[in-house]
Amino acid sequence: MFGLAGIVKIVYDFVTYSDPSSVVSGSTPSSTPTEMRTPTPVLSATMIPNGPPATVTFTAPEQTARVSFQGKKNQHVNLQIERASAVFSIFAPGATVPFDSGEVDSGERYFSGAISLPDNGIYTVMVDPQDTGVEELNISLYDIPPKTIEIIPGGDPLAVDLAPGQTASLIFDVTEARSVSLTIQGDCCAWAKLYNADGDLVRENTTADTFLEPRFFAREGRYALVVNPEPQFEGDSSYSADYSGRVAVHLYDVRPIIDTILLNGPPVTVDLAKPGQIAMVSFEGQANQSVSLTITVTGCCIPVSLDGPDGRYLDSAVVGIRESSIAVSDTIGPMILSDDGTYTITVDPNFADTGEATLTLSRK
Repeated sequence: MFGLAGIVKIVYDFVTYSDPSSVVSGSTPSSTPTEMRTPTPVLSATMIPNGPPATVTFTAPEQTARVSFQGKKNQHVNLQIERASAVFSIFAPGATVPFDSGEVDSGERYFSGAISLPDNGIYTVMVDPQDTGVEELNISLYDIPPKTIEIIPGGDPLAVDLAPGQTASLIFDVTEARSVSLTIQGDCCAWAKLYNADGDLVRENTTADTFLEPRFFAREGRYALVVNPEPQFEGDSSYSADYSGRVAVHLYDVRPIIDTILLNGPPVTVDLAKPGQIAMVSFEGQANQSVSLTITVTGCCIPVSLDGPDGRYLDSAVVGIRESSIAVSDTIGPMILSDDGTYTITVDPNFADTGEATLTLSRK
């Protein structure tokens, strides 16, 4: 067991050096060295995962520190070093060659990212400061086991708390193509990557108010959303305190609203209450009919389009004001229908907008 984390003891390694010039070839060196080098104290400290930081203060040039901790095989940890400019190396139990290393600039906060420990036992972090002045260094250790969580489309929002460098994999099934949408919000700086059932990367975004619309879920199968609060750019080794915190994920069931409308019949209102949800309203038309479609929208900005029986685009309008309680109306037409058959009105809000649209179809 370790003592209190962060308590530093000074270990003096007194090493004597003989002056090579005082040794005559073939003779026995004198037992009294002709030159003694002033010993440099090696600082020693211990730390525990998720405990307080160990603090070491370098007071002499060429001074180094050994910081140890107890680890387990396959344990995932993240090392944080801040304040001092230093090079560090991590040694497994009994090893003479480091299995990981890094460097931190003065004044920065450095996170190693997830490190998988190779064995059970006591690990040593050797710290070699790069400045010659008096410097204080704080070093912390986080236990960051990966999280795997099953989520259900249409369920409650899920809040995931992440330590620095910790990852979370949110797993869910899409049973009908384009039937779900996803919102991600976070109080930490993190990246979210969406993978489909084949393991292909579909999309990646930061977790700052991200919306993934149904088109990103174009295939049925099992998806994984991997959230990782650490830099994703090559060479970006600097972290801030924001690389930890809470990420909120909401997976919506957004199967389209299907309805019909009659020429000169009552208005049809569609309530698009879920981000990414659309409505498809159809009517039967005849060639040479003159029709007009009036759209009234409240709460958001909605593109509305009209397609012919063969799926060909005919006309469209963008109606409404985002996040407004004011009802806004616009009209498509009048237009002369070219064919007999079923015409489709598609109501598709922008981005993650939600709101209500009322359609009125009249014959002119």
